[in-house]
Amino acid sequence: MTEREKPAPGPLAAGSGAGGHVCEPPSPQNTSPSGRDGDNEFQNRREGLEASSNTGDNELQGAPLENPVERAEIEQTGEGIGPQVDLPRHTTETTADRTDDDGANEGRSLKNFIRAHRSCMVAVVVILTIMALTTVILIIKMEISQLSVAVAALSNMDIKVNPIVSYEKMEKTLVLCPKGYREFRGICYKDFKAAKTFSEAATACLFDGGTLAQPKDADINAFLVSLHDPEDEFDRFWFGLHDRRQEGSFEWVDGTPLGKYNSWGQGQPEDRTGIEDCVGYIYINGQTSWFDSTCTFKRSFICQVTPGKNTME
Repeated sequence: MTEREKPAPGPLAAGSGAGGHVCEPPSPQNTSPSGRDGDNEFQNRREGLEASSNTGDNELQGAPLENPVERAEIEQTGEGIGPQVDLPRHTTETTADRTDDDGANEGRSLKNFIRAHRSCMVAVVVILTIMALTTVILIIKMEISQLSVAVAALSNMDIKVNPIVSYEKMEKTLVLCPKGYREFRGICYKDFKAAKTFSEAATACLFDGGTLAQPKDADINAFLVSLHDPEDEFDRFWFGLHDRRQEGSFEWVDGTPLGKYNSWGQGQPEDRTGIEDCVGYIYINGQTSWFDSTCTFKRSFICQVTPGKNTME
């Protein structure tokens, strides 16, 4: 027998009592009936275990072992206690597969949620749209209301307008002067450098739809002087005043009398030759004033045109 097969010493192997005798295990020939009973019990237990194993095999029939080699070794050696149960084989599952399955499940869940709540979502969108339109309508109504209040306030205001100033502003906005003309207080004026007699100058102005200039007040007179750039000392140019119908009774080319305003130079009018019946400007010592002269002399001139008349450019 090997060391593993040697029986372990019994409790009576050590010396006991006064005589110090050593107890030895009984020989096989002296085996008592109780030993046979133990063998029978062991046999019965083994048969029961095998029956349980067969029952487990029948219940789990068709389930492959996770490791068939290990199962064969166990069946050959007879080792192990209790029924041998075949374990099911688990398929290998990667993380990518689980992620794909989770994504698919989430997509299906979202689709199912949308289908189940489609009518509610449509209702919410309709309600929000109606609320937005209502807000816009309210804002528009408020703007209209404020505009109505402003119009009512303006209509109730007592606006005082200066008729003269308003008329002048209106005239300025409506003035459309011919080419080369400059506007002043609603009338267009132009300085012509070509030398002509008084009658020829009047005809040229008529061709543009106007007359020779008529400085009936100080402001117009100053504007006409500013238009003409004197070429030299004693420079002279015509405007629309004369006394050809009656000596000493000066009138404008439109037939109206001279009036109270005048800008005669020193000693003027003199009618030195008895035929000085037409009036023009004379530039002396840096100042421009009126003087009478013979109508047949050729001089430059200034025309005026009333806006709104048919004019030729």
